[in-house]
This record gives sequence, structure tokens and C-alpha cells, in this order.
Amino acid sequence: MLRGSMQNLQEKVALVTGASTGVGEEIALHLYQCGATVFITGRNEISLQTAANKIKSALDSLGKNE
Repeated sequence: MLRGSMQNLQEKVALVTGASTGVGEEIALHLYQCGATVFITGRNEISLQTAANKIKSALDSLGKNE
């Protein structure tokens, strides 16, 4: 997918598996920054909560979270 086509993903829903660390976490963050509603899954609930908090914090620091 080209970078320009991901700029506006509002009204889109994404499911990211393996989103508790690494590439999955970064993909979830990028999709969320582009406006998608993002659901994350993984094997470890604590790691998933940590990833969700990181994503929220990153967006809060950029002033992009409502």
C-alpha cells in the first residue's frame, strides 16, 4: 500500500494481530494516526495493554488524541 493512500483512514476499521510488540505495534500506531479504528490482538494481555497505552501516549504528545 502506498504511503499517500493511508493518509485518511477515517471510517475504516483495522484488526492488527501480534500488536503487543515490534512491527505489529508500529503498524497499529500508524493506522491509528491515519484515522482508522484499530483493534489489536496478541498472546499476552499485559503486553497488549502496554502497547495500547504507548499508542495513546504517542498521540497525546502530538495533540492528535480526542
